[in-house]
Amino acid sequence: MKKGDISKFVEDAVRWRMLDRTVQGIKDRNQDIRPEDLNSIIDHAVGSVRSSRANHPKARTRARK
Repeated sequence: MKKGDISKFVEDAVRWRMLDRTVQGIKDRNQDIRPEDLNSIIDHAVGSVRSSRANHPKARTRARK
């Protein structure tokens, strides 16, 4: 075992736990929304981000790499 392996392991575990808590909070917050409505909201948000990035010159050069 190398020096720092345990601290890296703990750091990764904390990140996963924080992600899990965030996801669970979002699920709890959205439990009353119908799946169809939630999908529509997500599709709209993704579409907005994609269209705004497509109009940005640096986004096109990054996408090609």
